[in-house]
Amino acid sequence: MLTPSDMIAAHSVALPSDGGGAPEWVHLLPMGRFQGRDGRGPYVLRDMAHAQQVIANTAAHQRGADVPGDYDHQILYAEKNGQPAIASGWIKALEARADGLWGKVEWTSAAAQRIQAKEYRYLSPVFGHAKDGTVTRLAIVSLTNIPNL
Repeated sequence: MLTPSDMIAAHSVALPSDGGGAPEWVHLLPMGRFQGRDGRGPYVLRDMAHAQQVIANTAAHQRGADVPGDYDHQILYAEKNGQPAIASGWIKALEARADGLWGKVEWTSAAAQRIQAKEYRYLSPVFGHAKDGTVTRLAIVSLTNIPNL
């Protein structure tokens, strides 16, 4: 999991709003330099080779476990606030594409219903990064209504 010494960032991207339900593949991080609306960053996912390295780093860290999805970053706050960190889904695969890093999500039925009902409209990836903003790995993917990317 994440430790206090990890450099992490969380940003949000919009889920498709075509009314087709919860998407199987979601765009997690854009290719190139990016920063949040709140000013955090810039971060960088340089190119396809870098995206492949992020995938490899994530797989090595996860050691066969799926990347978790939750609601409103509760995984990060559970220890402090005592509330459960309920899963919204699990990233089953990661893929580098020309426009960035994508994840194949197996949503829980509750999360799929909430996405379909537009109770949650954005996806917020939490990722590790170096001091210079270079993305190192994916950690968590949260459903949220507070977009930052």
